[in-house]
Amino acid sequence: MKKNLYGVLLLLAVAGVIIVSGAFKSGQSTNGNKSLNVVLSNLDFTTLGNVEMTSPELKKNKLSGVNATFVTPGDEAIIYFDIVNKGDAAVIKYLRISDPLFSAEGDNMEEDAMKLANNFSYKFVYDDNGYQVQEGNIIEKGNYKRVKLVLKYNEVEDSISNKVTVTGLNIEFAFESK
Repeated sequence: MKKNLYGVLLLLAVAGVIIVSGAFKSGQSTNGNKSLNVVLSNLDFTTLGNVEMTSPELKKNKLSGVNATFVTPGDEAIIYFDIVNKGDAAVIKYLRISDPLFSAEGDNMEEDAMKLANNFSYKFVYDDNGYQVQEGNIIEKGNYKRVKLVLKYNEVEDSISNKVTVTGLNIEFAFESK
């Protein structure tokens, strides 16, 4: 009888290990009965005007490597990606956007970098409605949200005389089950 009991317990332990390891390998974690599986995907970008831009990187829960060079007031760079929820309803628990850095080329490097910094804006919004992405936003079960980071050299009369590059604008997320 003891051998059968030990055999059943061993079988249950092995089955539990297989189930748990399968959940972690697929990118899911569990929170009680809930499954949390939110990923960032489908990165693309576009530029309007004379902006030169290299493709940023999207890894796990972070957008990084933003590198956009501006020349003319009114120029914009727009980076799009999806927040995809493959699990139960999730809440944006943590959202950090790093401050941009400005570097210029040419004779008036410091002055041009400062001019763009003073006339530069960015917003991080949902693509479908323009609302700001922020902590506490809910991504419903099985849904995805298309978001965009819009970088803009605002209209001014006294514009820069050389190219100014914006870097350092990184976005990092953390999610939790709702």
